[in-house]
Amino acid sequence: MRLGRCYKLFPDVVGPEVAYETCRNNNAKMAEPKSDAENIALTTAAEAENGGGVHWIGLTDKYVEGQWVYRSDKNMAITYDNWHPVEPSNSGGGGEQYAVFNIHSDPYLWTDWPLSNTGKIICEKPVCPQGWTLVRGRCYYLGTDIKTANDAEAYCISQGGNLFEPENAEDNSVISSMMSAYRFWIGINDKASPGTFVTTSDGSVPLYINFHANQPDNAGTEECVHSNWQIEGQWNDHKCNTVEYAYVCQLGGG
Repeated sequence: MRLGRCYKLFPDVVGPEVAYETCRNNNAKMAEPKSDAENIALTTAAEAENGGGVHWIGLTDKYVEGQWVYRSDKNMAITYDNWHPVEPSNSGGGGEQYAVFNIHSDPYLWTDWPLSNTGKIICEKPVCPQGWTLVRGRCYYLGTDIKTANDAEAYCISQGGNLFEPENAEDNSVISSMMSAYRFWIGINDKASPGTFVTTSDGSVPLYINFHANQPDNAGTEECVHSNWQIEGQWNDHKCNTVEYAYVCQLGGG
């Protein structure tokens, strides 16, 4: 533990997406230094405990070129940086969308690197608010009281989060299993354009979809989505304002 944060270091030399999944599979997120003190603590740990060398950190501009955000929350712009004076450069024709430290012979400075490069891993364990549950490195609120989809979305936002947006089959399976006794709202809808489903947090294309067979069917203006429809983890579209189900909120999301 350093500066009140728990870090786990892996000597494996991997690409940035493998580093991201390694952290999530260890119930953590990629380390996100947010001050000089945290940046120094991370680089010191990398040198002392992980053999030094280049390490990935949890920043990316893969969503919008030049707009660096945290891997744990694609809607949160970074609040601290320590780029080398000539970085980020997006050199080599573009595609340098991930961040590392210990480059240019200075362990504290950052640069942008492409998906094809490899580095070591530092993970950071998030601290969840009271009443929230840490699952695969992300904080979730399992709302078992029933609400309409619109009310559930509003509640999640009031708590600093959004409705659950599964980014892969494992996220969907784990959370659906934890909510196995309930149908519950998730952060997918087609309010803006019928048949075109997007995330509620920012209107982007969902990273993962798992509708039940013959769904969505838009039976009577069904614009919101819930999980655990007939089969655990499978989805159905339903009315946003009149039907009440349980719900799951999440903090962040990649």
